[in-house]
Amino acid sequence: PHPLLRGRRMLTSATRILAVLALTAAASCSDGPAPLDPKASPIVVGMAVSLTGANAAVGAELRAGTEIAEQVLNGAGGVLGRAVAVRYVDDVSEKAGAGEAVRTLLEQGAVAILGPGASGQVMDTQASVARAAVPQITAWATSPLLSDAQPEAQRFLFRTVPPDDLQGRVVAELLFTGVAAGAGPALGGTCRRAALIASDDAYGAGLRAVLRERIAARPDLTLVAQAEVPQAPKQDYASEVQALLAAAPECLALFLYPRAAAQFLLALRKACAEPGRTCGPLVIAGGDSLYDPTFLTSSQQDATNPRSENVALDVLGTVPNTRPDTGDYSVFRNLYQMRFGREPGAYAANAFDALVLLGLALQAAKDPADGAKVRD
Repeated sequence: PHPLLRGRRMLTSATRILAVLALTAAASCSDGPAPLDPKASPIVVGMAVSLTGANAAVGAELRAGTEIAEQVLNGAGGVLGRAVAVRYVDDVSEKAGAGEAVRTLLEQGAVAILGPGASGQVMDTQASVARAAVPQITAWATSPLLSDAQPEAQRFLFRTVPPDDLQGRVVAELLFTGVAAGAGPALGGTCRRAALIASDDAYGAGLRAVLRERIAARPDLTLVAQAEVPQAPKQDYASEVQALLAAAPECLALFLYPRAAAQFLLALRKACAEPGRTCGPLVIAGGDSLYDPTFLTSSQQDATNPRSENVALDVLGTVPNTRPDTGDYSVFRNLYQMRFGREPGAYAANAFDALVLLGLALQAAKDPADGAKVRD
């Protein structure tokens, strides 16, 4: 482990994790970790993660955070004296790919599953993982539908990120009430005629339900247009764009994944540029799925010219604070920078938390193969 994790002055969760996993309750952090047993087989943890496809940028951060956690756990003596070995399988950013990745990892004897990332992928895989009595932790899936996907007493699904019923309320406040922006004017708040475009998966469904509920609670608000579109980008959004423009909304809640959102906004901008068409002001706000560099690069009107107009520039959005100003996060940030030479991206720390949380549970259960004990 890096010296930052051993010094007495760094009494963060990371140092406490090292002390617990080293199983030296009476020892200080400076005493060093217990050694791994070279004869013991590793504890295999599976991770279904988007290494290619539409969510590859977020997937890379999820894997990076997990690799840091694996380094910390094994540097602290592993779990029960055994190394933790994470096996990564690409879910190609698709539901079918997630199902195949999870099946592969379970067949390979993974004692727990990390991921997948997107809410729809988790919703489609959680039942099979629970039937196998294997704990599952996701660091990116935020749909409120996942909160009730399994009975509380028999839950095997956990997450290290807050659900979208919180985020959806903030999007509604942003559009309909306004949010203070430092010393400047408030953001949003003027919309009374809203439109809603959402992904047709668990992520879109959760946010869609929250926004509809907020609109229904206020008689001065009207939902004038709404549509569900596939998670993957479509070649043509003409029908959705035409219906949106015909309804003349004052704001748009856009709950899509990065490339799909970019394609939709490019189609909207193209339609507004048609001769004889006038498009009124439209406040656009999205969720955490747009907190992704892919959204910015995909929103360039000319992909070969970085100076061309970018349709993402006026889009507002919300995201859980995945990089808090805390001592615990500073320790993680330093480890990440030393390993990768850059600042951590969104949700890397959540992925770190997921594997460390699992490591502590495996240690407490004393039997990694007993999924129910690990869960409890």
